[in-house]
Formats: sequence, C-alpha cells, structure tokens
Amino acid sequence: MPHTYNERIHKLLDGELDYPSESVLFSELAQNSELRSEFMQLLAIRTAVQQDRAALIPPVALTGSVFAGLGIASPLAGAAAGAAAGAAGGAMASTWLSKIIVPAIAAIAAAGITYGITASSEQRTASSEQRTASSEQRVASSEQRAAGSEQRVASRESEIRRLRSEVAMLQLELLNALDRVEVAPVENSTLSVENVETETRATPIDLSHTITLARETDARVIMPMSQTPITPEYRDYPAFLVQFRGLASSGLTTVNVAPQKSLLENANLALMYQLSPRHLIGFEVGSESFPMSFEGTRNGQQIRYEQQPVSTWAGVAYRHSFGPIGNSAFTPFAQGLIGGSQLGPLGRITGGLQYSPLGPLTFMLGLEGTSMAYTHQDRWFTSSKIGLTYGLAIRF
Repeated sequence: MPHTYNERIHKLLDGELDYPSESVLFSELAQNSELRSEFMQLLAIRTAVQQDRAALIPPVALTGSVFAGLGIASPLAGAAAGAAAGAAGGAMASTWLSKIIVPAIAAIAAAGITYGITASSEQRTASSEQRTASSEQRVASSEQRAAGSEQRVASRESEIRRLRSEVAMLQLELLNALDRVEVAPVENSTLSVENVETETRATPIDLSHTITLARETDARVIMPMSQTPITPEYRDYPAFLVQFRGLASSGLTTVNVAPQKSLLENANLALMYQLSPRHLIGFEVGSESFPMSFEGTRNGQQIRYEQQPVSTWAGVAYRHSFGPIGNSAFTPFAQGLIGGSQLGPLGRITGGLQYSPLGPLTFMLGLEGTSMAYTHQDRWFTSSKIGLTYGLAIRF
C-alpha cells in the first residue's frame, strides 16, 4: 500500500488505488489546498499527454515501414488494406454511377423537352401555313374581281367607240344630202333679174335615229394598281432557355486529402431569360467539391486543416453574347455569376463559344474560373478552381 499522498495520487490516476487508500486520499484533499493544487496539475498534464498522443498517431504506411525494418509484421496492415479496398470499391461505384446514370437522366430529360418543343413548333408551322393559304385565297379573289372590273371597262369603251362611229356616219349622210340639191332651167333667153323665178327642189332626208344610253347599276370596285404581300415579322426574343452543363476542373489550392464524392457532383442546371438577342439573365444551381486548406488553434496549439467537401451552390448569372463569327452558327459569349454556397460566398467567370444550329438546341464549350470564400475562427480563407465547362441548352 502506498504511504505518501503523491504515490496515492499516481495510483488513483492509473486506476490502481484500493478503496481504503482512496478514502484516506479524498479526506486529505478536502483539507489540504496544496495537495489539491498538485492533484489538479497532475490531472492536467495527464489529459494533455493523452490528447497529444491521439493527435500524433503515425500513418499506417510509416508504422508498416518501421515494423518491416524490425522484421515484424505490422498489426495494422490487414485492417488498412481492407479499409483501402472498401474505399476504392465505393469510389469506383460512385464514379461509374456519376458517368452512367447522370448522363442517361440528362439525355432522357433533353429528349422529352426536345420532343415537346418540336411538336409545338410543328403546330405553329401548320397554323402559319393555313394563314398563308387563306391570304393567298383572298389575293386570288381580289385578282378575279379586278379582272371582272377590267372586262366591264373594256365593254364600256367598245360601246362608246360604236356610238362615235354611228354619229360619224350620220354626219356623212347629211353632207351627201346637201350636195344633191338641184336648180330649175330658165325658159327665156332674155334674162331679167325680176322675172327670174327659181324653183328649188329638195330631197327629204330621214334623220330619225334612236340612241339608247343605259346606266350601269353595278357597284364600282376600285382596285390598287400594285399589291404588296403581307409578310409576318418574327422576333427571336423574349425567350426562356434551360441549360444543363458539366464541369471538369482542378483546384488551385494544394491539399493532400481525397475529395468527397457525390452523385450529382460537377453538374449544373440553369434557367435563363433572353432580354434581347445578346443579353440573358437567369438563375443557376450546382454541386461540386472545393479544396480547402486553413489554420486554427486547438488547446493552445496551431493546427492546419485540409479537406475537399462537396458543397451545393446557387447564384444569379448574366450572359452577353457577341456577334456570330462570319456567316457561321458559332457565337462567342462571356458570363458572370454571383451567389453563395453552404460554406460561404462564391463567384464564377465563364467564357467560350456557343453553337446554335437550326432548331431550339444550343451547344456550349468554354473555360471557367471559380473562387469561394469561407471563415474559420473569425479568419477568412479562399478556395479557387479553374477548368473546362460543356453543356446543352434548349430554347422555348
């Protein structure tokens, strides 16, 4: 049995002190303040040593190399190998799910949206063709009415020419009748003005001729001399745009830990509204991992943390589309986003090319830079990434 109180304290901390000695020690601690101070110091030292020992556990690889150098098999090798195999299998399964299921879901969604938009476009095209056919029928009817009016005008002109011809013939007959007037001969050769008797004989002329003028009662239709076809004017905006894109990036912050995995990692979805042919605004949401390296204090010691967690982010985006390159369907664009994530505020800048063939589909490819800010123990840190982005947009 220990005789000094110092020995009893060490036995108590090691869990080896018996009950009678423990009762004696506690009675003395209740009366002796110096002994209580010594007990508290020993207890604090024992706690700090245990914490440092837990924080400074050597890596499995280092432990294995030390045991191998001593010629002894490492007891942790089997457990570490099993854990590594399980982690590798889980990572491989998550990677295959990310490569197969996500593209398949995106393809099915894009096909459904494309089918609906195509059917709506065909219905609008059929309605436009019907309106065009109705307009052509109205134009043909107007042309027929114009042709009938021209025929009536030609008929009236022919009647006027006929009447003028008949008036000319009447004037000619009147002149011929005046030329046939005869003078009687004189019986005596001795002529005297007073005794001369002149007999004038005239031939009667029938000047009776009836001219009938009929007034047309049909309504007159005034048709334009030239016809201008009505061409409908279409505008490409305003319009909504749904965009699905992926991101292949690497962090500019160096860390020595593996990133977390998620089914929808590096997948972004956006809904945008086209204000004009070159200006779009919208809302975008996505999920990706961020490399984080920061420092802090714990129990008075400086500690460095490294991690790559998966965080969901969202923000408001603005896109400016420049003019097309020549006569091609390629258009350069620039986009900026301001938002936040589960860890802190976030900003993104994107630049690249858009390819818009016939129809509502648009393909994009570009470069993107991301920077996220976060805090730890009232200190600000940043995590930056740069990479390649690619995606598909559907306009409706």
